[in-house]
Amino acid sequence: MSVTPIDHSSRPQLIWTVPAAEPEAPPVAPSDGLIEDLARVVAQECEADDILVALHEPDRDTAALFFMGRHAGCSATQRSLLAVADDALLDTGAGAAWTTIALEDDETAGVLTTRVVGEASATGRITITTLFGTIGEATRGRARKVAQRLAPLVSAFFRLWQQRLRVAAQLEGLTAAVNHSDVGVVIVDETASILFGNAAAQAMLGQRDGVRTTGGRLAAGRLGDTLRLQAAIAHVAAADGVDAGHAEAPVIALPRPGRRALMAALVAAGTAGGGSVIVHLFDPDTDLAALVDPVCKHYGLSPVETRLARLIAGGASLSEAAEAMRVREQSARSYLKHIFLKTETKRQGELVGLLLRSSVRTTPACQTNFILTLK
Repeated sequence: MSVTPIDHSSRPQLIWTVPAAEPEAPPVAPSDGLIEDLARVVAQECEADDILVALHEPDRDTAALFFMGRHAGCSATQRSLLAVADDALLDTGAGAAWTTIALEDDETAGVLTTRVVGEASATGRITITTLFGTIGEATRGRARKVAQRLAPLVSAFFRLWQQRLRVAAQLEGLTAAVNHSDVGVVIVDETASILFGNAAAQAMLGQRDGVRTTGGRLAAGRLGDTLRLQAAIAHVAAADGVDAGHAEAPVIALPRPGRRALMAALVAAGTAGGGSVIVHLFDPDTDLAALVDPVCKHYGLSPVETRLARLIAGGASLSEAAEAMRVREQSARSYLKHIFLKTETKRQGELVGLLLRSSVRTTPACQTNFILTLK
């Protein structure tokens, strides 16, 4: 469910109401125990037979957040309640009014419509609809008073609830963003206890090669390197809150047997509470193919030219690349000239620099590709 900004100065619509039936099951939006608890309190205070909490978003079908009561198993009644709540939002009239309505079993029910009107531009409005089987004067008076008394509380509750939805959506988007990076990202506290790790970091930690976890804390492969890493984390965490232009961001090499060391860059997270550190983990042995392939496609390199560019970017000499490609060195030199022409470079070092600066740092699962070039 997408979340759109709302005007926090406005109050969500609060409606007590009801109607006629339709057969299809209504849409259901994600809910939680807090909404259920609030709805039960409202229903108990009003002594209502049914209560429906619904979410109304622009360009979407109205969705039920919670529905309980004597008709809770009847999707037709729920659909009718949603439709009447939609109509109530369009009604520009003010005040509260009782109506009577015949349900599908010919039972007469009472409906109280009470609105707390917000700004016209408000989005993601909430409605609460209550149904009463008994329509005496005592029921009318009690329900009207309860609606007036609870309206400020309910409005404040759902403003906070919608803010919570927005924060959750933002967090989900940020998590997806770091998970699609091929750079390992770990967030730790001042004791090196891991608070978060993206997919690339989890893969590195799972291999236990240069970096690992011990007791829930970030550690290196060897004890001495672990002490050095954790001391650096504590130092950066203690300096959190320093102006970003003057903050230290140490880079630590984490040795691995038989392979190049992992590089860990430590940056203060700058969180409100302070004390958190972001650890960026770079693997110098990363396969460059996934990084430079989109760049090669962008410059229009042929498959054989792309393979040569990969080998050169990986550190191979022209003769080594020719041997790997099983072509003569003169042929490889001819391919290289075409690459220089297409990329507007003149030397191998310049070509490698261009490829690495233009590399797309996403995970292979993203299937990155240049599909549009703006001239």
